[in-house]
Amino acid sequence: GQSMLDTANGTLSSINSMLQRMRDLSEQAANGTYGKEEREAMQAEIDGLTAEIKRIKETTEFNGKKLFGEDVKQKVDLYPNAIRMSDSLTEAEKNDIKNGTKQVVVSTADDFVELSKMISYSNANIVLDSDIDLTDKTWNVISDFAGTFDGNGFTITSGNDRLFYSINGNSKNGTGTIKNLNLNSKAGQPLANRINGGTVENVNVNANVVDASFSGIASTIDPTNNVLLKNCYVNVNYSIGNWSDWDMGALVANCNSNNAKIQIENCHVNGTIDLNNKTRLDYNKCGLIDNVGKTTTIKDCSTSIEFINVASGVEDIVASVFGTIADGANISGVEYNDKSSVKYNVVGEDNRTTKGGITENKDIDKKYTPFD
Repeated sequence: GQSMLDTANGTLSSINSMLQRMRDLSEQAANGTYGKEEREAMQAEIDGLTAEIKRIKETTEFNGKKLFGEDVKQKVDLYPNAIRMSDSLTEAEKNDIKNGTKQVVVSTADDFVELSKMISYSNANIVLDSDIDLTDKTWNVISDFAGTFDGNGFTITSGNDRLFYSINGNSKNGTGTIKNLNLNSKAGQPLANRINGGTVENVNVNANVVDASFSGIASTIDPTNNVLLKNCYVNVNYSIGNWSDWDMGALVANCNSNNAKIQIENCHVNGTIDLNNKTRLDYNKCGLIDNVGKTTTIKDCSTSIEFINVASGVEDIVASVFGTIADGANISGVEYNDKSSVKYNVVGEDNRTTKGGITENKDIDKKYTPFD
């Protein structure tokens, strides 16, 4: 009832305040201005807050029952009016899913597989309520998605393919939105092959990639409608193989903006790119984005990449940040840390003197972390 929810909300509010204090202490300890004794005092306070959160979790009760302990028998349904893929669906519910008139909850890998069969060219409104592992699953890659996919902070571990082929394609007037998702890309596939419009926000991609052409968020942004890419983080360990002739940006390969606008804000890349001493590399390999189109705005982004095993003679296709920047693109607040033993062009050979809005920062790894 309401009284139980009030008790739970009060408890969670107290825990949230303690977590915020712990975050503040962590940020203070990391800024380098405090001495050993001060940092030890901060750690002691964090340890105390951790113990108090555990105590509250284990002892909070309502009518003799623990709200957060093991004797809780019922799980509160956070989506009482939504459709659950685990249920047998009527034709009316399937239409509600496609049209986005009712939210649909995905709880398992099998739920996602079944849902993928019906949401291409749709305005579906989807939310995850648990981590799912698609490693051994086969699903329909979702095309022209114009709905909302809310990862709710959970993780999808993908197998041998991307989740989306295209987001907000030409066939729909909706605005595709992907948000609050962690993607563990085991085969090195991006979140989407193409973004034609819409928003990707609060998405983390982690990938260990061998023999693939990798971009964490999308291979191509080629919008017919405006695109916003915001608060995304890519961690990649990439080893080049037979895909050496593809262009690569660890965040996005190509931003082919013409009339529609692309805005990329507060996105960060970290990792290693191993070129395996390949002597024939025809396209740029870049720490952030290869081609930046003329109506693209990029601000407050960063890349911290180490290039290794770069063969003599191909250095000019390696760029710490961008491959090419078209006239008209707006670049500001971009930081980079090239951790390679050899320092490469900040921007590719074609316009490597175009470095406005780009600065070096060797402490990027301390500054940026995935979203919470």
